[in-house]
Amino acid sequence: MRKKEFTIIILSALTLTTSFVNVHYLLAQNMPISNYWSFEKITTNNLSKSNFVNNQEIKTQEEKEETLHVEKPENVKGIYMSSWVAGTKSVRSRLTNLVNDTVINSVVIDFKDSTGVVSIPAPEGASQDRINAESTRAVDLKEYIQELHENDVYVIARIAVFEDPIYAKNNPTSAVLNSKGELWKDRHGLAWVDASSPEFHQYILELAYEAYDLGFDEINLDYIRFPTDGSRDKVYPITKNKLKQDVISDFTIFMHKNLKEKDIPLSIDVFGQILTDPNDVNIGQFYEYLLPNVDAIAPMIYPSHFYAGYKGLKSPEANPYQTIKLSLQDGLNRQKAINNNTEIRPWLQDFSMSVSYGPNEVKAQIKAANDVGIYSYLLWDPKNRYTKEALLEDQNN
Repeated sequence: MRKKEFTIIILSALTLTTSFVNVHYLLAQNMPISNYWSFEKITTNNLSKSNFVNNQEIKTQEEKEETLHVEKPENVKGIYMSSWVAGTKSVRSRLTNLVNDTVINSVVIDFKDSTGVVSIPAPEGASQDRINAESTRAVDLKEYIQELHENDVYVIARIAVFEDPIYAKNNPTSAVLNSKGELWKDRHGLAWVDASSPEFHQYILELAYEAYDLGFDEINLDYIRFPTDGSRDKVYPITKNKLKQDVISDFTIFMHKNLKEKDIPLSIDVFGQILTDPNDVNIGQFYEYLLPNVDAIAPMIYPSHFYAGYKGLKSPEANPYQTIKLSLQDGLNRQKAINNNTEIRPWLQDFSMSVSYGPNEVKAQIKAANDVGIYSYLLWDPKNRYTKEALLEDQNN
């Protein structure tokens, strides 16, 4: 046999042996054999690598696809954006431009609102509860978050918690009921979940994980409280006679513990009144219980929501500077008393009720916060129209 023919036979045998080993490996790893026999164009790079499937290469590819996050600014200066606005390019562009043109460096976007609706379709393999809540309000939310990240904008996922008529309807044993055993509803006709439901706690935690994996940089929980209005004929089948403040505190501890294990920041929204009131105002939000178990607390200290006579102010709404300063000072004093350093990040008012709010009123609130040493804030307007003139320069420079 000539040397050339012998060499061809040897090479053919080696090729068949290599193919057999590779196919055997793929089968052992439960991978399709088509992963080996493909019509991929052979390049110099391909030839320089082993023909074997390499776990390390798979891992490297997964790492490349890992969601990137923006680091929290030293001072968060944010605005709220509804899921409807976030999902409508022609509308959200106005707010994107506002962020780019002002001192705003953060955006809070609805991931689940108080109607129980989640802003995007459910992922593959989702629970039935997640499927029940899915929507197409913001189908390109992931891409929009990436767009904001490209400009170093910190993006926060707002999850409204216990006001959830969708979950309550589909899980009545976990819902707030009336004495007849029917779903209890607030004055807006919305049902609530019993705040002690462990299954619902897990549902909220899974939503938080999903939001973070989508690209959100922080989880913000709203409506972490018991209902305040509607009929007094309320039955809490799981909470029963537990103290409301203990129930809300336990839920916050549960969320913080689990999110912290994955290095996911947690903030919560609370009634502004709890900074001053020494009790839980009958909704379960006890200030000293909540502070140690979150990374940031966001009291909703809108001047329009304070009662006449608060701190001697005939009209708190007409005195935004004094209202904000006095309220935050109370919060700081109580925080200092328990040696706590959790970030206080107030929600400030950028909407009008009985008093018209414009640049002067918004600036006055920001200045009041700055004057007590708080430089982070969030602006709320349910219509998502913000006062640009108040946001053109940092007042604490």
